[in-house]
Amino acid sequence: MRVDKPKSVGGNSLFRYAQTVTWTTDIFNSYQARTGGVVRRSIQSVHQYGSMEDLIDEAMQRGFHVIETGDQLVILCHPGYMVIHC
Repeated sequence: MRVDKPKSVGGNSLFRYAQTVTWTTDIFNSYQARTGGVVRRSIQSVHQYGSMEDLIDEAMQRGFHVIETGDQLVILCHPGYMVIHC
């Protein structure tokens, strides 16, 4: 996950930045993520509580796969290869 400084430290931007980092960290510290499971989040909640960019960056660093389907993101929390059959 990128740990850049927020663009502005006034108002709510610092709070929003901290919230985004915490939310993304919580996802990847979950039991499912730590044990090679599957994590699903709505795209709306990703935009509301986190950042699509941070979520994808963190998944890529871990070698995980992120699938967007409909209004959901599915994170396959293992570095193995992936085949979609249909």
